[in-house]
Amino acid sequence: MPMQRPQNMGERTTLTDEEFAQRLAQAKRQAEADSQSIATSDMRVGIGPPSYWTERGRPTRQTSLIIDPPNGRLPPLTPEAEKYRKEARGGKGLPGEWRGEADSYDDLNIYYRCITRGLLGSVTLFMGDSRGHWEGNTLVVETTNFTDKDAIGSNGAGYPGDPGYHSDQLKIIERFTRVSDDRLEYRATVIDDKTWTRPWTILIELERNNNYQLLEYACHEGNYAMEDILSGARATDKK
Repeated sequence: MPMQRPQNMGERTTLTDEEFAQRLAQAKRQAEADSQSIATSDMRVGIGPPSYWTERGRPTRQTSLIIDPPNGRLPPLTPEAEKYRKEARGGKGLPGEWRGEADSYDDLNIYYRCITRGLLGSVTLFMGDSRGHWEGNTLVVETTNFTDKDAIGSNGAGYPGDPGYHSDQLKIIERFTRVSDDRLEYRATVIDDKTWTRPWTILIELERNNNYQLLEYACHEGNYAMEDILSGARATDKK
């Protein structure tokens, strides 16, 4: 499902039967593409192999990950955040908004550099200090003390249209609630008064999978992106 709800859906939180059928059909087409282990001759060139290694999850009727604000969309940035993003790195923009500059590794975001996927895509000590407590049967985890070296959003990369970078006031409150024997509700609220005009919350419903394997996340192994991007830029400079 999309992170932000399409604007024409307004405050509707659930798909219609027709819309859900379309989402199921799209998931089926994606699964067929994921099953390919070798790139075909007519496949568009990308930075990775066919996507057989990607975990997709099951389609749901939820219209967007964001459930608050009620329109399911990110709140506006503050004027301070707009100015910062526009002037970042001498006007080049944030690394997550990379447009092809490759003067150094600093032009690439933390995902490309295999440092971390950022929150909420991964959880590491690189990203803030976390404290947990119980509220009834809900585990509440509050994380603060983020640095300017991490990001939130799509793989922690901060692509345009995704949350991306933040201020030093960022706080994330995660709530884990077991609602049945095989289902968990995960809610995460992002609070950053310097960046967004109001807090915003996402909801992900998780189903128990007794066959799931928790494997090591390997990014550097076989990843030639950094070397190829920088060496290609140097070759372009020579021309």
